[in-house]
Amino acid sequence: GKSPFYTKTNVQTITGTCANNAIVHLAGASSATTPCANGEFSFQLNNSEDGSYTYLITQIDLAGSVSLPVTLQWVIDTVAPAAVLITSPSTTQYASGDTSMTIIGNCESAQSTVSISGSNIANINCSAQNAFQINLNQKIDGIYDYKIVQTDAAGNISKATELQWIIDSTTPLSPKIISPAMAPYFSNTDTLKIAVTCDESLSPNPAIVSISGDIDDTELLEPLGSTTQDCISSPVYFTIKKSIAGLYQLTFNQSNPVSGNTSADTGFQWNYDPVPPPTPTLTLPTTNPFVSPGNLTIQGNCEAAAVSYTHLRAHETVLD
Repeated sequence: GKSPFYTKTNVQTITGTCANNAIVHLAGASSATTPCANGEFSFQLNNSEDGSYTYLITQIDLAGSVSLPVTLQWVIDTVAPAAVLITSPSTTQYASGDTSMTIIGNCESAQSTVSISGSNIANINCSAQNAFQINLNQKIDGIYDYKIVQTDAAGNISKATELQWIIDSTTPLSPKIISPAMAPYFSNTDTLKIAVTCDESLSPNPAIVSISGDIDDTELLEPLGSTTQDCISSPVYFTIKKSIAGLYQLTFNQSNPVSGNTSADTGFQWNYDPVPPPTPTLTLPTTNPFVSPGNLTIQGNCEAAAVSYTHLRAHETVLD
């Protein structure tokens, strides 16, 4: 079966196949033995507290030979995840002239599922970066209401985050971020160039595109020292340089200088992290050096959302 497996109950029965007449042993977070009957075995596990519990299962045949262990990890989680945090749009009462909207937010983990209900219904998986993105479309001016929840791997459901989308076709279109394509965006460099669409059809006065949020004009290399620029052609570019690592929330909009109407905001999240992750730690095998016949399974802990590249160098020693 799947390992680790998650539940919100503290009692769990595990079953499996085994060799007839063998004795199956359970070790680790708890210990037990049971005979193999008709090629099957079962153990009932019981733990009173939330946490991660690891078990090793082996079988011993009538000749006394011991099998390689099978590792099983059981995670008990009875706590509902926090309500999802929407990072874009920047307000939960969002007014725009667009017929499409992208909701971007943070969720608990890659094992979570994010669900939206109301004027649209969808279910998506939380990404490895603990983020989600939902694309919505509506063709008619009006008010559209949504509720967004997340469900963790154990089946616990968060409280709902509510969002209202008000479509008014007289409002300028919202800018769209076309580069970087990933949101939230992670980088280990201090400079970021963002390409933003704008309405180049306005005449004689071009639309004005603005950036705001965790930014000031001294951090802008393009346009130099300015948080606004005219939309002469689309897209326009904002190049930002940060001196301190951190999570930065940025917002873009465009306005019609003649009518004074301003579009809805488009949000963007940049995680600037120049610090290397820590060295991974091994949890399995539990001894080093580790001696066993056959296959070897290596498990360990790593930084959340990090990409792991495992390099192994083999050296064979023959024991007489």
